[in-house]
Amino acid sequence: MIDLVWKTDRERRPEEKDWPAHVFTMDVDRLGYLGVDKEGNLYWDGKLVEVRKLISFSGWQVIFGVAGLAIAGIGAGSAAVSAYVDLQTITQATPPSKANTPPFVE
Repeated sequence: MIDLVWKTDRERRPEEKDWPAHVFTMDVDRLGYLGVDKEGNLYWDGKLVEVRKLISFSGWQVIFGVAGLAIAGIGAGSAAVSAYVDLQTITQATPPSKANTPPFVE
């Protein structure tokens, strides 16, 4: 356990008013307590900061998730192809009809 005596030497700040009593903001003078090793692990006051994996999926959840993403990708790809084909159909040059041409002015 980290010795918390150094945290109680000042008044609480306005942004800390709703925080638990043992939690304080980190000032510039406290950044010296942070450290990192070669693997990127974070340390506070020389002690390893525990990082928890909060979400874990079972094998079936991973399989169904990947299958759902693949189906969604196929659907998005087919919608893009359909939109492209529709755009090409609309923009193809068609001969103008006489009804759409302005009257000839001499």
